[in-house]
Amino acid sequence: MIKDDSAFEQWQSAAQSGELEFHVHRKKPDQTLEKLNGELFEGFGFQAQQFAGKTVVDIGAGSHLRTRFFQEATVVAVEPLANDYLEQIEWCELADADVVHSVSAEKRIEELEGAADLVVCINVLDHTYNPGTIIENIHHYLHEDGQFLLSVDLHGETNDGMHPVELTVPSLIELLCERGFAIDRGYLYLPYQRTYGHGDAVTFVMHRRGPDEPSGRDVVLQRLRTPGQLVAEEIQRRTSSICRRIKRVFTGESRGIRRLFGKAA
Repeated sequence: MIKDDSAFEQWQSAAQSGELEFHVHRKKPDQTLEKLNGELFEGFGFQAQQFAGKTVVDIGAGSHLRTRFFQEATVVAVEPLANDYLEQIEWCELADADVVHSVSAEKRIEELEGAADLVVCINVLDHTYNPGTIIENIHHYLHEDGQFLLSVDLHGETNDGMHPVELTVPSLIELLCERGFAIDRGYLYLPYQRTYGHGDAVTFVMHRRGPDEPSGRDVVLQRLRTPGQLVAEEIQRRTSSICRRIKRVFTGESRGIRRLFGKAA
């Protein structure tokens, strides 16, 4: 999980361009997505009015500002592609943030040091090139009584170019404890599905660890999906995948079909 040249190169050349393409072409968030977003935070033990009058920092916010969930809070978005999103996406919700920093999460933002009551980092860390530096920055952003919500997919290597680093539960816990956090609670899966997109989602809620305070590294992850729900969701995922492939064949979007016709020509 330590930064290396290959991870940075992949992040800069493939991951960021892939993120931009995805967000530019994604559908505008609707009421269904907003409902799921509310279920997400509430499933992790947060309430909409909990940070009213306080500061919430959203690391890797993307184009859909999840932290709008926190009503009457000052929302600060940190997103390396923020300027591109705001320019190219008509509905971009970053416009609703109180402050936007269009920089990578690995860059320390001095004005945020000690300012955050809550830092949120959702479905981001596996898309970065130096998780250790990001976690260290977040530790600096929190004031003494602040909280940190980290939620991320754990998966093996992918060939889509979008995930420069590989994370595991032990390595993630070690990283958090090394950077001075105490883990309060942890969750496996999401309140409404297994994953954000790849593998299994894992979530930790924590705070800055005080002197001689236990790290919480032995936290037991609470499972948010039952075995029956996981089986049903896997069947649905496979069915949807097959349907998408069939659709690509009939619409001419299938690369295999295009190659076949290319050879025939």
